[in-house]
Amino acid sequence: GSKRPACANPIATGSSSGELCIWNGAGYQRLAKINVGHPVLAIHWPSPGNIIVTLGQHGGEAWMERITGSSLDTIEKSETLPLRAKKAGPSDVFDDVAALLDNKELCLWVEGWSAPLRYSNSRTATAVAIDPLRRYVAVGEAGGVVRIWWGALDGGPVEHLVPARWQWHSGPVRALAHSGPLLLSAGDEGVLCIRNQEDETTNFIPRFSSGFRHLCVSSDGNLITCSLQDNSIALLETLHGRVRPKYIRGIDHSLSEPLARQGRKRKVDWSRDKDRKRAKGQPVRLLHSLEGGLVAASFGRRVTFLKGPEEPEPQDTFELHHRGHNSDPRHCWALQQLAFSSSGSCIMTCEGRISPALEDFDPSSAFGCLVKWWRRDAAGEYILDSISNNPHHADVTVGISNPAEETVFFTASRDRHFKIWDHIEAPGAPQTEEGQTKKCWQCVAAGQWRSPMVSGCFSPDGSVVAAGV
Repeated sequence: GSKRPACANPIATGSSSGELCIWNGAGYQRLAKINVGHPVLAIHWPSPGNIIVTLGQHGGEAWMERITGSSLDTIEKSETLPLRAKKAGPSDVFDDVAALLDNKELCLWVEGWSAPLRYSNSRTATAVAIDPLRRYVAVGEAGGVVRIWWGALDGGPVEHLVPARWQWHSGPVRALAHSGPLLLSAGDEGVLCIRNQEDETTNFIPRFSSGFRHLCVSSDGNLITCSLQDNSIALLETLHGRVRPKYIRGIDHSLSEPLARQGRKRKVDWSRDKDRKRAKGQPVRLLHSLEGGLVAASFGRRVTFLKGPEEPEPQDTFELHHRGHNSDPRHCWALQQLAFSSSGSCIMTCEGRISPALEDFDPSSAFGCLVKWWRRDAAGEYILDSISNNPHHADVTVGISNPAEETVFFTASRDRHFKIWDHIEAPGAPQTEEGQTKKCWQCVAAGQWRSPMVSGCFSPDGSVVAAGV
């Protein structure tokens, strides 16, 4: 919201339970709270004392209501706007203009109109943005097209308007926003497009860490916030020159979904035993406690170190696997298991992926697996020590460490096999200058059970392994 004398940074939040809260962003103190009675899909704060909320279900019925208040601590429901949708999509509000997407239609209303106007698009509308100069309304479609409805705010006959058409995105337009006279658009490609409608030129900011979810521009246009699909936020302080986004990293999760690795073209048959099992996923230890703080891991490709047990804050991020930007999710190695040794001196990670080419021609060999061991060097950094290629032929469901033996680990997979690993001398390896034989992690014991193991743990003295099937 706009700055107030008593509150320099007011913030409004809404929830699926229907709660709408006003906060003081400086001290995170809640100033007001009301229940609007329905899930809150979006909140717009076009002017002081005037909040527009979109209520209902995304993809279902939705409408917009006005919340008013003479001060930040006294707000109440005022009226329902004449905008409704049967298959609701995103919405936008600027000054006295409100827009709500309804499947393929743009539903537009301006204060003073007796009824909203509806403009039809060719495909499902996925994003909308109102030009702050009131020249047009931009609508993004599922096919990557951005339609520019020039003169839509004039209130003329709908049948007389023919929208301009511009396309760069190959997939759905996920977000639209304005930074001054510039139109920003973003999609799954991880590229921010900057469109100048006056001279019809387009500039690009490429190489974001993943695709986009949302765009938000500050009121003065000096800060652009990008919400990305890998659960991170990119901050841009300028759109000109050489732009380097600043990232706020969250816990990586987007590529961890088992079905996401199989690609968009593959049809999922829920009656197939393979698809049903993969949809369930497998458990993973997301939090590990070490001396000096907590460690958060994920199915993706990052491990986040959290400091402060009372109020954990991200301190450092450890990249398990470096890859190119915007690569196909089907080719990405996803973290399935992570285990720390008892003192945290070494880590075992289990990564897997589905090869799309092999899945089409030889599904039995499409799965690939890597088990890696990382050790902490003198500088405190984790470095790669050993790799085992394809030790299992299905998803790794168990990865644990021996509490009594610093270098002993245990893995089990859906292929019904389990293995024990230890850091021992490599056979045939040359000796070091100190006369010692180099060591690496190797399988020292293996076995098989009649059904896959889905969980496991060592006894306190490390002599027994208990497994759940």
